[in-house]
Amino acid sequence: MLAVGCGEGWELQTAISQGWETEGFDVDPDVTAQLSKKLGVEIHSGNFIKLKLNKQRYSAIYMHHVLEHPKNPNEYLLKIHEMLIDKGILFIACPNINSLANRFKSLMDSIGLKKRKAKHYDTFHHIFYYNPYKLKRLLENHYGFQVKLIRNGYHVRPGQSKFQRWFLKNLLEVVPYKSTFMLLAQKV
Repeated sequence: MLAVGCGEGWELQTAISQGWETEGFDVDPDVTAQLSKKLGVEIHSGNFIKLKLNKQRYSAIYMHHVLEHPKNPNEYLLKIHEMLIDKGILFIACPNINSLANRFKSLMDSIGLKKRKAKHYDTFHHIFYYNPYKLKRLLENHYGFQVKLIRNGYHVRPGQSKFQRWFLKNLLEVVPYKSTFMLLAQKV
């Protein structure tokens, strides 16, 4: 597994604990060197597009809140497709620009009820914005993936009743309330 944008490495730690062979990537060489030493795995840094990694090397690539940041996500997705083995899995989590939460925040912004205009967009870090269904179409029509699962950011938490879990899973999958989403896609 390769974790792109591995940051503090929590996804790498989880994968290692489950028996996965892991590698990571992040842009900061100092942070990646420390994390590599701490976890005992290879962590790449620098320009992702220029990394010299073998084609069809990974079974899974994990991108948690990464795809909204690069200046050219097209290059990232093409490289990721190259790096995955046939039928390899791509995990992407992103902010959902069309979520009800985002629409509500935008409405509050437009009628002057927020102190910091457009703060919920986090514009100085996020370059591109997605919604789950447009990203699904992009992945399937342009990048050689088949999307297998989309979730609209619900979380199972301790203490939730069966009804609460059913409600969160079934209603929030139809109504994109949460400001984030995740999807799993398979290389075809």
